[in-house]
Amino acid sequence: MKVIKQFSKLALLALFLSPAYSYAQSNTTEDEVNFSTVDIKPIYPGCADDASGKCFMESISKHIQGNFKYPEEAKKNNIEGKIFVHFRIAKDGSIDNVHVKETEGNQPNPLLKAEAMRLIKSLPKMTAAVNGGKQVPIEMVIPISFKLPAEGKKG
Repeated sequence: MKVIKQFSKLALLALFLSPAYSYAQSNTTEDEVNFSTVDIKPIYPGCADDASGKCFMESISKHIQGNFKYPEEAKKNNIEGKIFVHFRIAKDGSIDNVHVKETEGNQPNPLLKAEAMRLIKSLPKMTAAVNGGKQVPIEMVIPISFKLPAEGKKG
């Protein structure tokens, strides 16, 4: 079990820090601003001195790794997958609008979906992004991978 948990966290880290880590750009509302063009990016607690956003991304990754729990039923049934969690850092820095977009070709497993959404909902309140002197909401998408090591698979 410990090996599975450690492997899962390593797989999660590799995915999380990959270019797949993205920010929603096409579905923003008129008061939302693209993460890459905002004047001041949102600030994760403890990252006030990092204008590059590196601390922000690493802190979110650490939070997810530290709170990640592979659902037991999913482990027992060898359920794996990648869940793309959409969410918003609101004007007040809170996390809201957490959801997983489902399409005809993408029906994520409910167990994995629930855990991925729980992880994002548990993110701490942040300092909101600023654009044009005003706090603005930022839409984001984070992929969370659920992968069991070959030796940990049942069956």
